[in-house]
Amino acid sequence: MVKPFDVGELEARVRSLLRRQAGLRASTVSFGAVTLDLTSRSFLAGGAALDIPARERALLELLFTRAGKVVAKEAILQSLTSLDDDLSGNAIEQYVSRLRKRLAPHGLTVRTARGIGYYLDRLAEA
Repeated sequence: MVKPFDVGELEARVRSLLRRQAGLRASTVSFGAVTLDLTSRSFLAGGAALDIPARERALLELLFTRAGKVVAKEAILQSLTSLDDDLSGNAIEQYVSRLRKRLAPHGLTVRTARGIGYYLDRLAEA
């Protein structure tokens, strides 16, 4: 890339490289009733788009691409922050809480792996 470069373009290129390395050939990833479109970085549930703020969407995208695996809290902090940005652990907990509320109607939740991090899971049938 030629300097100066746009941070958005750098992020897009890194995501593209990571998808190739991970072997993700499909442009969508589904978990339960929710689908992530990797091209547009949007989430669909029941054919309708989920309206999720940017930071929560970035967190959900991280959890979605590693569905079923625990993502360390430090990795989440690094993924959601830039060089001129600062987040606390409490902010991550707040984002997780909001995501739980948004995902519950669609049968998904974000579970806590105590002392380690978070992971995406299906809600248990009642």
